[in-house]
Amino acid sequence: MKGCVQCLRVILVVFNFLVVLIGLAVLGFSVYIYLEPEAQDIILASGQQHVVQIMLYALMGIGGITLVIALFGCCGAYHESQCLLGTYFTILIMIFATQVTGATLGYIYREEIMKYVDDRMREGIEEYSMLRDQRENPIPFMDSIQRMTH
Repeated sequence: MKGCVQCLRVILVVFNFLVVLIGLAVLGFSVYIYLEPEAQDIILASGQQHVVQIMLYALMGIGGITLVIALFGCCGAYHESQCLLGTYFTILIMIFATQVTGATLGYIYREEIMKYVDDRMREGIEEYSMLRDQRENPIPFMDSIQRMTH
């Protein structure tokens, strides 16, 4: 029985270490985009800087929260701390309950969600076309992103 517990402990430490790396990657990427001058030029040219800034702050928050939660699990398993593991387990239960609630609501309101997404996509395409036709030298957000990632 002791070998099984040790095996689970190692698996939990390794898994949470990988999640720590993912949290660091998300946090690092969002901070890099936030501070990168070329990315800021593209964001300013988009006319959507408020939306992009909110998205970057959200990514920073998600990366930071992921990092902290994974550290609770990793340190709790490594040190066999009941307090840290209890906190980790409680947070995971809350996240799972939130995901189940979100999935259930998404399923119940799927038609309204699809209509909303479809309408916003159509508006974005129409706005993109109008901006392109109105400006002599357009630098729309989508064009800039496509040039940067190509």
